[in-house]
Amino acid sequence: MSEQQQEHLRFHLYCGKSRTQDIIRLATTAATMGVRIYIAQFTNDDRYEALESCPYPITVQRFSLPGLDLPHLGQPLDSLVTELSLRQVRAALASGRYDLVILDEVKEGMARRILLPEQVYHLIRSKPPEVELALA
Repeated sequence: MSEQQQEHLRFHLYCGKSRTQDIIRLATTAATMGVRIYIAQFTNDDRYEALESCPYPITVQRFSLPGLDLPHLGQPLDSLVTELSLRQVRAALASGRYDLVILDEVKEGMARRILLPEQVYHLIRSKPPEVELALA
């Protein structure tokens, strides 16, 4: 892999006990420096409510995924809901509106086999080189 290709694959991974606080700290610190942030939250809770109302350039979008927030709907519907959510995240990645994209609950989604490794891999690969990616 060339040095340029390695740069395109750089990302941050958060999986500690204080992950939510770490993400809030990362988002607010970066936002105060003018970094435009998008958080794709794969659960529908209010852990980032304070970020949604702050004056910084932070966008939080919540997704309810079958097996995380929603009950399982059956394989075809589970896959459809998950894929529609991932399309919105890919659109945000490609939009040029964000410098940092944070994907929250990716680890849990993969552990429960809601998000497949191939889907996460395609998200990572679809990231423009100028966008930083944080997975939690």
